Amino acid sequence: MNKKTYEELIERRSALGAAADQEDADLDAIEKEIREINEELERRAAEKADRDAAEQKREELRKLVANGAGVSCESKTKERNQNMDIKEIRSSKEYMNAWAKGIMSGRYDECRTLLTENGSANAVEGDGLVPVPTYVEERIQGIFERNEILRRVRRTYFRGNLRVGFEVSSTGATIHAEGDEAIADEELVIGVVEIISGMIKKTILVTDELVDIGGQALLDYLFDEFENKIESYLADGIVSAIAAAPATSTPIAVGVPQYPVSVITLDMVAQALALAENTLTNPCLVMNRGTYAAIRAAQLAANYAVDPFEGLPIVYNSSLPAFADANDNDVFMQVGDLDAVTVNFPAGDQVRFIYDPYTNAPADLVRITGKLYAGIGLTTPGKLVNIVKDTE
Repeated sequence: MNKKTYEELIERRSALGAAADQEDADLDAIEKEIREINEELERRAAEKADRDAAEQKREELRKLVANGAGVSCESKTKERNQNMDIKEIRSSKEYMNAWAKGIMSGRYDECRTLLTENGSANAVEGDGLVPVPTYVEERIQGIFERNEILRRVRRTYFRGNLRVGFEVSSTGATIHAEGDEAIADEELVIGVVEIISGMIKKTILVTDELVDIGGQALLDYLFDEFENKIESYLADGIVSAIAAAPATSTPIAVGVPQYPVSVITLDMVAQALALAENTLTNPCLVMNRGTYAAIRAAQLAANYAVDPFEGLPIVYNSSLPAFADANDNDVFMQVGDLDAVTVNFPAGDQVRFIYDPYTNAPADLVRITGKLYAGIGLTTPGKLVNIVKDTE
């Protein structure tokens, strides 16, 4: 790779981005090679930036000496720059513009220069990635705070597959009377859930004009497009994982009890809650808006004051069918604590972008693919219940 020219590396990376859209693409191998290319490009850019900075400094010193001035301006510059902390740098317009350029080129050397010259040499992360601007960080956090499902689940950042142990079953305590035989050993069955992450991807086409504008305008457009799709995909994936769980726990899966109903009743939420084995600290109801309307209709028809929702907050999700549209054994409502679900982000919760200016160049369009590596798994039993339709 070191023997390839800069242009050859750029062309190879673009080809890999196009290859990633193929059905039989080896995404892991493609991602590995793209990372290697990016690291090589960043290394070369950093070396060039160091050479240019050194030459610029030499030229400044030559001018200062020629004008009879000393070199004290260097120490003053360092003193001024050291007063800027990393957050101030990341909050600056210059850093945001540099980061937006990095999305387009795959090279974040300008961000790296701003961090190392104005802050600390340790500002760059261990894997060579530069921190996102504070504006982008706030947009990312907004995804998890705005969506009620994502806000309630656990988030972890373990690299690779995550294995979480849980208790499948165990024997209870007993009284041991004095002089009686020793009590039997506890029969404990431990299960392990493995959360295997996958790449969530979304591709959009943008005009050359928007790319040329860059900066916050470009970032706003990208995140408006990507964060809504990723937010929806993750939330639907969490609901689907709960609905697909077995009714009882197995050595490899956390179970979610089922409460079957054939008609809407005003006590079905209370009855379903009774199936939860653990203490619920922050329970909620997840349902389609159509199901909510059916329950409200039953409440009004009863003609007396009763809260069929047991005072729980309601989280709407259209991936669950409405009760009227549900088939036999379909989950149409979920109740319990969503912190029984863990979402793992092995590469962080920042959306990564692949920039392809070639594929749609004849139409003056640029292809940008956003991707997020994440995995979803149920990791705590006894905190969730599926309410299913029983037509028999």
